[in-house]
Amino acid sequence: FNLVKMTSFCEATGTPLSMRIFEKYDRDNSGYISTSEFIHMIEDHGLHLNAGELEIAMLTLDYDGNGRISYEEFLSWKKKSSFQDLRLDDVAIQRRKTFLDLFRKYDLDSNGSISADEFVGLYEDLKEAEVVSHDRTSTYEDMDSNSDGVIEYSELVFWLEKEFVKLGYM
Repeated sequence: FNLVKMTSFCEATGTPLSMRIFEKYDRDNSGYISTSEFIHMIEDHGLHLNAGELEIAMLTLDYDGNGRISYEEFLSWKKKSSFQDLRLDDVAIQRRKTFLDLFRKYDLDSNGSISADEFVGLYEDLKEAEVVSHDRTSTYEDMDSNSDGVIEYSELVFWLEKEFVKLGYM
């Protein structure tokens, strides 16, 4: 994978580099990167993740939780992260697993997001653990960083890590 050649080609064709990278790994041309395609992508970028790390990495990019990565999800992630950011130390892996368990507990319909109704229980648990300092509506709106009306796993992780830093836990 020669980045200089790829950049020159993209400039000549008008295709964004991010799209060319995405298309390279969308081997079945479905418009999505599946888990197996994602494994090829990260391995080509020098990462070898165990099953737990892979699950967390997929959830990090798969904002809507449908089990595959769209170009929009890839682009959104790529603008603020790199492949090396997917590598986590043991403490971070355990923290993300805990966050994943929490997410799954409140994603009652298992659709990959937490609705406002599902959020009620999550908010109560966070309040009991003294992680939240605002009312439920404000907390929900703050956690829903893309303002689509639901909380995806990546939004929960981002919000929890931000709050844990504020509280001095990280």
